[in-house]
Amino acid sequence: ITSWGNPYRAVAIVANRRSIPHYDKHSVATIPDLLITLGGDPSTTLTLHELGARLAYTGSTFCAFSGRRIMHEVSESKTDRMCYAYYPRGPNYILHGVPVPGEELYCNVASAVGFTM
Repeated sequence: ITSWGNPYRAVAIVANRRSIPHYDKHSVATIPDLLITLGGDPSTTLTLHELGARLAYTGSTFCAFSGRRIMHEVSESKTDRMCYAYYPRGPNYILHGVPVPGEELYCNVASAVGFTM
């Protein structure tokens, strides 16, 4: 591979699901995941645990954050909801011999402040 124009190598389509608190362990810590949601009711929320944030997560919401760095969850929706989750996959970089952007640097910084990867 001589060039790699798009860091997002995976997309998950999630329909009418609540997500439990989790990290995206195969994502790349230095590239944010992109979440786009359609539908859902006004009480649906996205919780970003390390930030202490609970955000409205209704239709047409766009979010970008590191799913590998930040534990997150989405509450249940009482109406139909769909989420497109785009994320980079670290194993794909490794498979093709492409350096993972900033991963080594981030791991050093994260361990210095007590986080684990």
